Amino acid sequence: MKVLVKVLLIILVLGLVLATAGFFMGMNIVELETFFDDDDSYGEQLVLTIDDELDQLIIDAETRHINLTVTTETSMTIKYYKHDRDTFTFPDNGLGTYELVQKERFEFFSFVRFKTVSKDRLTIEIEMPNTWLLDLEFSTNVGQIKLDHESVVTYKNLDLDSNTGSIYVKNVAIDSFKGDVDTGAITLMDATVVEDVIAESSTGSIVISDVDADNFGLSTSTGSIQLSNLSAKNIDAEVSTGRITASAINLTDELILSTSTGDIILSDFVAVSISLSTSTGEMRVTVSALNLYNFDLKTSTGKVYVDGDNQGNRHTTSSGTVDLDATASTGDIRIIVQG
Repeated sequence: MKVLVKVLLIILVLGLVLATAGFFMGMNIVELETFFDDDDSYGEQLVLTIDDELDQLIIDAETRHINLTVTTETSMTIKYYKHDRDTFTFPDNGLGTYELVQKERFEFFSFVRFKTVSKDRLTIEIEMPNTWLLDLEFSTNVGQIKLDHESVVTYKNLDLDSNTGSIYVKNVAIDSFKGDVDTGAITLMDATVVEDVIAESSTGSIVISDVDADNFGLSTSTGSIQLSNLSAKNIDAEVSTGRITASAINLTDELILSTSTGDIILSDFVAVSISLSTSTGEMRVTVSALNLYNFDLKTSTGKVYVDGDNQGNRHTTSSGTVDLDATASTGDIRIIVQG
């Protein structure tokens, strides 16, 4: 690791030396910007036109952002830029399916070229007729996937995957949602989902707001989960290192929130049963009335507070109709009565 850091420092110093030498040789700021700009190597924008209505669109990119918008036109267009290192292929998947695959030839010392590329050169732009109803399967190794609509757009299923990059979806009506990222955030807003919402992130936050679905299955290793204004049967949200915040939750069955290291903050919720757990972190649960719940609250290293009163490290009641279990290894549990 130390050797790699030294190599990178040498490369950085070399770049500064070359830039300084360029100034002494008469290079101006504009020329310097051009020297570091690699946009021209991507050539002119290429445009694909698909006239026949599709059932499925598959985009498999290695180093591209994917951005989808809708149009009142009757044909779909796909716009992109192609570098000499790029290979674009179009596998034949049969009637009703269109697939685009982008690969980039690896060059070992490409990172030392000090070249930058503007985002538009690295983006596959898709303009889809607003009357088409299809499955979307988008994946990218390095890049963002974005479906940001001003009004509701209907699809069948969304299956989105980014290794290094975020997923952002807003204003959709869909059958199901699956989002998977290694390093990046997942955001789903203003959505109606007939079946399940599945979102998984290794390093990054998950934000879900204003969504109706059947079930939610959410997990992230390092990052927070933020939930607001959700309706479903069940929610199961799990974090290894990070906070879970949930509010305005309306469920017909079970709410499960768990984190290894992080706080859990819950308010304004309806569910048949609630299960909360954290190894290292504090819990703050705001309720409208204490007599609605059967509490089973316990902490190993910490205190249980109910409406401000210290209950020690364990508190149970059996007067309500809704089970609320909360377990903390290291941290306080606070039940707050809404004023």
